[in-house]
Amino acid sequence: MRRFWPLLFLLSSCTSEQEEVDFIRPVRYEVVETAQETGLRFFSGYAKADVETNLSFRVRGRIEGIYVRVGSIVRRGDPIARLDPKDYILEVQEAEARVLDAEAQLRKAEANYGRIRNLYETESASRAELDAARMEYESGAAGVKASRTRHSLAKIQLSYTELEAPLSGAIATKDVEINENVEAGQPIVTLNSDERVKVTIAMPENLISEIREGAEVDVFFTSIPGRSFVATVTEVGVARTASTTFPVTVQLNKESPEVRSGMSAEVLFEFSRGDETIIIPGYALFEDEGKRYVFVLEDIPEERGVFIAHLTEVEIGDIITEGVMIKKGLNSGDKIVTAGVQFLVDGQKVRLAEK
Repeated sequence: MRRFWPLLFLLSSCTSEQEEVDFIRPVRYEVVETAQETGLRFFSGYAKADVETNLSFRVRGRIEGIYVRVGSIVRRGDPIARLDPKDYILEVQEAEARVLDAEAQLRKAEANYGRIRNLYETESASRAELDAARMEYESGAAGVKASRTRHSLAKIQLSYTELEAPLSGAIATKDVEINENVEAGQPIVTLNSDERVKVTIAMPENLISEIREGAEVDVFFTSIPGRSFVATVTEVGVARTASTTFPVTVQLNKESPEVRSGMSAEVLFEFSRGDETIIIPGYALFEDEGKRYVFVLEDIPEERGVFIAHLTEVEIGDIITEGVMIKKGLNSGDKIVTAGVQFLVDGQKVRLAEK
């Protein structure tokens, strides 16, 4: 261990005996306390709207109009885009003509059935003729019903050429342009419907059991330096992904217009490690020959405000955000030197420095 005796001897030769007696080195100290062992971990993720919807047409066609752009704010029912409706208008008109034709056929069959029934009652028509007329009438009625159904479906298909916002929100992406031919279900725009964004991260399986819904965490965004956002855990995955991690989703507690979907984020979680432990600042430690030491202060009752600094070996554990964990060598309530350790020797008298 490095000793300071030669230095002290040299100093003593340069000072008077009274100065040597009067000088007591000032130090700063902290009282050791046990605390719940915790660990802080950051996990990377990305921001996503609370409800993110890809809007698409339910029929195919050519884009005739787009009424929004990226960043547009829309309300429920606002027009988003429109397909060329000509083909669907023709289908409606064709269906209407079929309805009219079927209704005409039904009226003809109904009249014939009535005539045959009268003849049958006067025994001027056979039972077979009556049954045939009734079947023709019933077939005509079924034909009218079917043609009306096809007409309704054609009108519905026509209505599908208009794309409206299903709920209020903001347009995040626009995937097509005017005059493009699109298929049914092909994304036209992406609608983000809530400013309270979510962040999804991948949690290792050894930590997932400590995550609880409703727990609060801090979220940091790379593009918004110097700020943190409070969020709440809303979803905890129960099945691991292919990468042996579990998805965990947190949602910001407040609407934040500056946070946008797709931003990269870091989510800070605090994990409890179970037992209480002693944690001290790293600058209170010093090392010599592979061993770690601190100076523990012993009060001298007859000399008020004066302590003896005892060199004490300690066994350290993990180095965490809050400091260094101590496995052995210190007890709760011990006073340790935190400033001036490099000038001390075992058994030296010290006094507390003014703050």
